[in-house]
Parts: sequence; C-alpha cells; structure tokens
Amino acid sequence: MKKTLYAAAAALGVVAMAPAASATDLSIALVQSGDSYTADYGNAGLANAFSDTITFTPAIADALADITLIQAGTGLSAITFSELTLDGIDLLPSLTAIPGSNVLVLTGYALAAGEHVLTVGGTAGGNASYSGTVNFALGAAVPEPATWAMMVVGVAAIGMTLRRRSHVTRIAFS
Repeated sequence: MKKTLYAAAAALGVVAMAPAASATDLSIALVQSGDSYTADYGNAGLANAFSDTITFTPAIADALADITLIQAGTGLSAITFSELTLDGIDLLPSLTAIPGSNVLVLTGYALAAGEHVLTVGGTAGGNASYSGTVNFALGAAVPEPATWAMMVVGVAAIGMTLRRRSHVTRIAFS
C-alpha cells in the first residue's frame, strides 16, 4: 500500500510541475543614423513561458518610436504573445499585424527622454524565437514664441489692411 501511495505521489508531482519559465534582461545600445536611432532586440531557443525585459535610453527628447516585433516560429514552435509593454503601458492592443507575415508593428509612439523598459512575454513552442527593432526619430518641431508672435502680428496686419479698404461701389447707367 505504501509503495502505491509513493508511486501515486511521485506521478502526481511530475504531472503537476509547472513548465520552466525563461526570463532575460537585455540592455540594448541605440545606433545613430542622421536624426534617427535604431536598436535590435530578440531571443532565440525559447520554450514554454518567457518574459524578457529590454532596457534602452534614447539620446533625444520627445522622440517618435516605431516598434516592430517579428515571430520566427510557426506550427509547434509558434509564439503566443501575452505581454508587450513599454514603461508599464500595454502595447498589444495598439499593434498592427502585417497581413501574410508574422510581423507586428506600432508606429508613431511618443516617448520622452530618459530610460525606457520594453517587456515582451508569452508562451513559446519548442525552439521558437522572436526579434524586433526599435526606431526613434525626432518629433515635429514646435515653433518658438517669437515665431508665434510674428505670425499673429502678420495676420493682424492683413486684417487691418482688409478692414481699411473702401467698399464704395459706383453704378453708372448709360
């Protein structure tokens, strides 16, 4: 009886064990090209649950970010992404899938200066992998106060000129 209980307890223990989880912390360097910065990230050889934390610091303030996430596995080595956050904000609902591919894209995401944390998580089949790219570009320039003042003065001058015109209409009968 004891042997049966030990065998049943051992079998239950093997069946009830959680699959191994994988966690990776990466710090990626951004490469400058003109007014934009680019960095690549990814993880290969994934199996079961995973959660990767990617840290990066853009050298520009008020940047617009484009984030790309590419899944390399299909079938049994496919990945089901359950988490994609940037600084704690869930990006999964904002991603756009490119039809006919395993590519997810987020464009025009505004970022302030400083360190940012991108977290990618999900469940992977055997030997799955993903990769991605983060691109940063300067946001649209905001005019200085002096530029706004010159514009307002110009519009006011045009308005005064139009108002001062004489609107006398002469009618001549022949």
